[in-house]
Amino acid sequence: MSTLTSQESKVAILNDLFRTTGIGGQTVITHGISILPDEVRSEISMTVLAFDKFSEDNDPYGEHDFGSFNHPKAGKIFWKIDYYDEPVNNSV
Repeated sequence: MSTLTSQESKVAILNDLFRTTGIGGQTVITHGISILPDEVRSEISMTVLAFDKFSEDNDPYGEHDFGSFNHPKAGKIFWKIDYYDEPVNNSV
């Protein structure tokens, strides 16, 4: 993998923290995932939580913000993390 900038490294650390612990973010799921049986949703969540197969092909910017895998009952699953910095309040 290419050399990461300090900003990319910071984002990867924050994305990994959120993905593995839920700390620092909010989870949103699509309707298609929401209607799956509880057991399948749980399996998908656990797979995302444990995901660590980042490579130059699926993570070219080194931010650990995307992944995909095949689930035996739900098919191809894609997940994405979008990092939003807290807004700066410039009011005096």
